[in-house]
Amino acid sequence: DGRFIFVVTLVETNSNFVGSKDEVLTVIDTQSKKAKQIFGPLAVTAIRDPKWISNNEIGFIYSKDFSKNENFSIIDITGAQKNYKSNGKPIYFYTSFSDGTRDQLAINVKSVTRDGVKSVLTDTGFTDPILSPDGTKVLYRQYGKRPDVRANLMMMNTDGSEKTIIVTEYAGMSAAWSPNGKIITYSVVLKYDGQNILDSDIFALNIDGTGKTKLTNSGEKLALDPHWSSDGKKLVFDHYGTEGIGLLLFK
Repeated sequence: DGRFIFVVTLVETNSNFVGSKDEVLTVIDTQSKKAKQIFGPLAVTAIRDPKWISNNEIGFIYSKDFSKNENFSIIDITGAQKNYKSNGKPIYFYTSFSDGTRDQLAINVKSVTRDGVKSVLTDTGFTDPILSPDGTKVLYRQYGKRPDVRANLMMMNTDGSEKTIIVTEYAGMSAAWSPNGKIITYSVVLKYDGQNILDSDIFALNIDGTGKTKLTNSGEKLALDPHWSSDGKKLVFDHYGTEGIGLLLFK
């Protein structure tokens, strides 16, 4: 319903891993402006791909101490663990694990049904799956296959079949479906010096590949990671360089 938002933040840890930090999950009430930590720290916790399952439930995958053991969990906005039953509809996550060097990650897109059963849908190197509003397609990102920060934005059926490349100069952590499922919004790297993104903007595209439209003109600032409002009339995005949030309004 838009009242609550969640964020994943880092905190110091007493783990034996040098320089290690925990990830914790925090919920913010936009009406009261109060924040509540609802998950973690758990000794070098890595929280993977948290997302809303309902208006008051968040699903995510986590691991501890750089372990390859993955745990699927659903909690509500108070931090209470939820018991869940299979409703036949999968939830899409990415998972990753490291051998301890952090620069050698194996990343896969997985689906998790609400009874906790996981199915691997891609080879390593793919991340950030997003289910379409009608539940028939999944957007996701090809990770680590190119020599710079740009990546391929891809689409597949929910069973992992018919994988296709949608955009070849994709940037940021997530694309977004419009609420009606007809438009994809995403960010594109427009200028890159070999180490840093210097310019990026938000674009929109019809799901059939037509109608590519540039929505922002950020100049030397970065527009990344768009998110739609539930009514399809607003689009918010990270506006790096201003340390703020951008907002687009649609008639």
